[in-house]
Amino acid sequence: MQSILVIDNDKNELKSYETALEFYGFNVEGADNVAEGIQKFQQGEFDLVITNVLMPVMDGNGVANHIREISDKPLPIIAISGNDVTHNEKNFDLVIYKPFSAIELTNRVSSFLSFIKK
Repeated sequence: MQSILVIDNDKNELKSYETALEFYGFNVEGADNVAEGIQKFQQGEFDLVITNVLMPVMDGNGVANHIREISDKPLPIIAISGNDVTHNEKNFDLVIYKPFSAIELTNRVSSFLSFIKK
């Protein structure tokens, strides 16, 4: 079972992402703030990180940069973005734009993970 860390400061959106991904069969850890997300990342082993871009304290760009700096292996990172000007495409392997359905999220994540495993 593939393990995903999801970081989003919006607790309602975080819960919906967790629920959808778990229903699809992924092992999901959620964090509703960057500090908790980084701590969970350091304590766990994940196949993928999904992060919202617009968050207080550190945005998704900062999260991606930090995780890439401390990770001992290449790790795919997906951004969730409400628009196309708040993120740096180079920081992320994939960007999923809001609004999207739970089915779209799980399909995109599943397809992406299948593609990178090849």
